[in-house]
Amino acid sequence: MSGPKTTWADLANLGWSKQQAYDRFNAHRGGTMKGLGDIAMNEGFANDWGWHAYNGLAGSPRIAGQTVDNIESSSIVFTYDNTANLQEVRRVLDRDVDQYRSLSAISFARFAHAASVPKAGISLGQKIDIPGVGGSEFSIEISTDSTKEETRENSHTLSTTWPIIVMGGEHVSIERIRIVSTGQTIYHQDYGVMDNSLVATKGKM
Repeated sequence: MSGPKTTWADLANLGWSKQQAYDRFNAHRGGTMKGLGDIAMNEGFANDWGWHAYNGLAGSPRIAGQTVDNIESSSIVFTYDNTANLQEVRRVLDRDVDQYRSLSAISFARFAHAASVPKAGISLGQKIDIPGVGGSEFSIEISTDSTKEETRENSHTLSTTWPIIVMGGEHVSIERIRIVSTGQTIYHQDYGVMDNSLVATKGKM
């Protein structure tokens, strides 16, 4: 699917000014072009000829970097002091309200490859689909023109029961260690002027 029509401002933001484009085409025509009026993109005689150029995405998003941070915490979830007795004590530890969440978020930021152009202000008007964001269970589709964060969230409930025997003379404590992992995955997506785009020029060659 074609994206928005390319403008000269788009091309400049991608590192090619109208003058640079003219110089390149004029060289191909042996220097026979007579000025900037002999080059057109989505305007003038280019429209008359039905020649158009479009912005768009190239290929699929690819992982460019990934970081993971783990935060560990612990708590005592069971304790029983049987040191004053000789008989064993049986208890049941029931964890039926334990929950964990899976959460993925993605935002779209546009950057140019050229160091002199920190942001590529071109309109793309398309959507990027990333399956299994950062290795998660979520697939997220985000518009290239989005200014907000897209999120997906899922909750899971675990229910587990442990029989516990505290022998006479023992003091038993059970420590729960909880690890929360958060990560960031950076994707790169190629974009620019589509390969089948046409720029119209006039000259003798």
